[in-house]
Amino acid sequence: MTHDINRIKLGGFAFGKNQVLIVEDNEINREKLKYIRRIDWSRIINNCYWITPHLSEYNFCDYTDHRNKYISTFYYLDAEKINRIKQFLRENKYKNADIICTAEIKEKLLKEIPNAHYITVDIDKYINKEQNIYD
Repeated sequence: MTHDINRIKLGGFAFGKNQVLIVEDNEINREKLKYIRRIDWSRIINNCYWITPHLSEYNFCDYTDHRNKYISTFYYLDAEKINRIKQFLRENKYKNADIICTAEIKEKLLKEIPNAHYITVDIDKYINKEQNIYD
């Protein structure tokens, strides 16, 4: 089976106000979309780093230590975020970007951002699927 998402050139997408997710339309991804806002990124960050990064005010990364650590997270491919990271690395040749993602996403991102540092994580283990909301 050929996956159409593999034919997309991610560098050709860079529009939107916040993010442009590239998601193959299948049952698994539709199920994953339900939990996109329930990922415990702070727990993932704490497990990956001995430093304590903070939410970033920069538009090219999600977390930073305000010195030299720039961390971006990917649950899905986000064409707008990819473009911002590529632009940052082009303009700052001596800086590095850390990307936290699954092994599958890493394989696709390596084609677009080969000079980033990747940390692969099983993100599904960090999803709070049972969330009770009380009125």
